[in-house]
Amino acid sequence: MRFCTQFLTERGIKVFLVTLGCAALAALFVDIFLVALTLVFTGFIFYDYTKVKKAAGNINQLVKIGSNPIKEVLIAGKEKTVNLSCQVTTDLPVILSSPFSQVRIKPNQLKKGEHALELLLSSDISGDYTTDRVKADVFGPHKLTRKKAGIFFNLELKVFPRVIVPLIQAALFLLRGGRGGAGEVPIPFKGPGIEYADTREYVPGDSLHHMDWKATARQGKLMVKEFFQEAGQGVHIIYDIRAKGPISQDKLATNFLNVCLGVAEQGYPVGVTVHNGKEVLLHCVEDSPHQVLKMAMGYVLQSMRIELEDIDVLIDPASSSQIRSFLSKVKEKRVRKFLEFEAK
Repeated sequence: MRFCTQFLTERGIKVFLVTLGCAALAALFVDIFLVALTLVFTGFIFYDYTKVKKAAGNINQLVKIGSNPIKEVLIAGKEKTVNLSCQVTTDLPVILSSPFSQVRIKPNQLKKGEHALELLLSSDISGDYTTDRVKADVFGPHKLTRKKAGIFFNLELKVFPRVIVPLIQAALFLLRGGRGGAGEVPIPFKGPGIEYADTREYVPGDSLHHMDWKATARQGKLMVKEFFQEAGQGVHIIYDIRAKGPISQDKLATNFLNVCLGVAEQGYPVGVTVHNGKEVLLHCVEDSPHQVLKMAMGYVLQSMRIELEDIDVLIDPASSSQIRSFLSKVKEKRVRKFLEFEAK
């Protein structure tokens, strides 16, 4: 029975069981009609399998997929569609399937004629995925039997981690001499704070905690104190690197670098602390947000083991070498800084 299930479809198994039942009854009752019926069912299965076996052996002549080979790049978490043409010259039904889950084929059920296929590429985890064939299930004319085959199809898919995007954006920001938009000094807005700003007349709704009793005594009316609102004082980012797996690690590093880049673009003084729940791996507080951004980039480059040689396929070749060189220097400085911190 196990051997039968390898090439029989669900419908074929039912016919096979009926055939066995007819054969058993024919042997028991010595009935010519049952013997003939058994031979007919057996003939159907044999004919179906003969057609399937022949088609599976010549699958590369019967099913031809265009645009070979294909090389594609993708950012983890994103999707991409590649359009292909396909020519089917067999009357037998063919179902295509991808050798790995990162690629889906639509439509996957093919009949005789020309077809426009779509390769739906998506992956949550970075890596290199290659294959030299597409899986195919060939079904018999009565769909009683099927046989697996492989259609020659060269596909190379490289998936970059999500964090490569903010890394390139940060590199471009620093190479262009990005300047902060909010400044690196406190912004004198009036509001909740501790630095005295002014005294004014009481307005219903003001907190009694801010009453200026000396001014009230002098003016003969209720007076309240105002303070400078604390704004633009700086930001300290705490990065907990603990993650359940590579996907979570990639997402966490991406969010961390996006925050660092956003703070640097605003020009706020910033500090960064990286820890794993047990010990501090990196701690730096700099007046320049650009220097802290470089430290964050260096840490991500080292911890995520990103291959800088491959970023050429993501950005303009004219600027890719400059960005790659810049990121390499940032990574080297990060290693030296890490060793200095370890020594301390």
